[in-house]
Amino acid sequence: MAETNLVGNNLEGRFQIISELGEGAMGKVYLAEHPVLGRQYAVKVLKETAAANKNLAERFRREAKIASRLDHPNIVVITDFGTMENGQLYLIMEYIDGESLRELLERIEPHRLPMTRSLELIRQLSDAIDAAHRAKIVHRDIKPDNILLGKNRSGGDLVKILDFGLAKIVEGTDMPKLTKAGDIFGSPYYMSPEQCVGEPSDHRADIYALGVVAFELLVGRVPFDGKSIPAMLKAHLSDPPPRPSSLLPAGEEPLPAELEEFVLRCLAKKREDRPQSAADFKELIETYQEKNREATEAAAIHRPAGAISAVMAQVQPAFEQAVRASQDALAAQPNAPVPAPVTTPAQGPGQPPPPPGAGVAPPQVAPAAPSAPSMLGGEADAEARKAWYWNRICKIAMDLTQRLKRHRFANEELMAVFARSTELEEKDLFLQTDVAIQVSEMEDLDEQMRGPTARLRHAIVDLRVERDSIFEQEKPDFLKMADLEFQLNQLEIRLADSYSETETKQRDYATSLEVMRRDLDAQQTELLDLERRLISHLQAAKPNQPPPGIAKKYAELEEALSNLFAMHS
Repeated sequence: MAETNLVGNNLEGRFQIISELGEGAMGKVYLAEHPVLGRQYAVKVLKETAAANKNLAERFRREAKIASRLDHPNIVVITDFGTMENGQLYLIMEYIDGESLRELLERIEPHRLPMTRSLELIRQLSDAIDAAHRAKIVHRDIKPDNILLGKNRSGGDLVKILDFGLAKIVEGTDMPKLTKAGDIFGSPYYMSPEQCVGEPSDHRADIYALGVVAFELLVGRVPFDGKSIPAMLKAHLSDPPPRPSSLLPAGEEPLPAELEEFVLRCLAKKREDRPQSAADFKELIETYQEKNREATEAAAIHRPAGAISAVMAQVQPAFEQAVRASQDALAAQPNAPVPAPVTTPAQGPGQPPPPPGAGVAPPQVAPAAPSAPSMLGGEADAEARKAWYWNRICKIAMDLTQRLKRHRFANEELMAVFARSTELEEKDLFLQTDVAIQVSEMEDLDEQMRGPTARLRHAIVDLRVERDSIFEQEKPDFLKMADLEFQLNQLEIRLADSYSETETKQRDYATSLEVMRRDLDAQQTELLDLERRLISHLQAAKPNQPPPGIAKKYAELEEALSNLFAMHS
């Protein structure tokens, strides 16, 4: 029997169904709009077969009410629920304009994200799962299909987990518990061993699934990939998981030992051997992020898309020409190395050299250039790695320019570019600070409004449950129902006003933020060009016989550029 399509219908006179978003084992999901609140919602309508279960409606209300109390920025909020005239059960959830983690992983090649991004997703997932577990709610179906990705106020990923509490709602019904991967409910790739054999599962089943998702994000595949459902269940029950680092492409740095060990602990066959709290995973990642803040900031640095690659394409030919010229000049010299005279700050070009034998220094050899942090060592981290190398090159270039100035080797053109770069770096820092403050104020506003709006939502849910329970009585008290309906309408108007006030303030913030970001893009573009010109001028201004400190800095600059170009080619 085909399920009824609700597009175009009005659900309980409150939600206008606009379109169908998807369909899975548990039912259909629709996009709807609430005319009073002026907001869009996702409506999940459970299959009509569930309506035949006489005991389900009461348990549905009880469990949905508990799940609707979950109020966490990384959990999709259940704002309402109920029963249609034909007995079908539905949930009203906040609508997230984004894609699922599964869709993202299938869209990109390779099917991996940069490590910095993966760790941030796992951190948010761990925080949300821990919040639900502290509220005594277990998901039982954590998988990339149930993880939506929106955008936070700074433009980064905002994790939103779907369907908390839904697995318990449908326990005891004739809905399928195990379906093909990608269906809305159930997937053998992420099931804990106890779920595979039908044992009662607790919060540690979510810890296991979190470990599988983390494994997939960090490696690009799940730990067990059987050809059939029985093979998958057997693997979860008896096969040891491979070490994640053993599956990385050849030449990549292994995962940090503490991170790899924690993921493997999450995948322990016995639930008592797993970490007992998702908060432990969050804490581990935050500690690792703090220790690797340089890499994290390089990955998050604000640069116009493709800008560093474009600048590198301009710098590389001149760099290679300068290196060839330097090699040719060196080849033309006698076999014995010529000592480089040490120049004092008071001695500039054209002044008498020091007495014979005084202040002689050996030829300078470039120190071993530090490689990019291991956190940026993966194939998917190429852009962040370029940013890290470029930032290091620019620091060396600024330091080298100051040294040339002190030794009077810097010409006017080089110093003009240096002065403008310094000025723009300061402006860039101030503007980035302003952007960060604006984003922080937007997040603070979200946090301030979360509590009051949640209380209003909860009050609406309580009144609706009370009204529906009265209606189901043998002799309903219609007068009391009418009073409850009036209270519901008043609360919805207050909630609409609260949403409207918040959204007006957020729009003002967003408009200001957009102007700042456009200015920041323009400044970054100009700064990148100035950095390119500074490097070119430094190559042109290189003294024939530089003092040891300057020679060392030139060697560092050339080594860093070589590393960057080797990565780019």
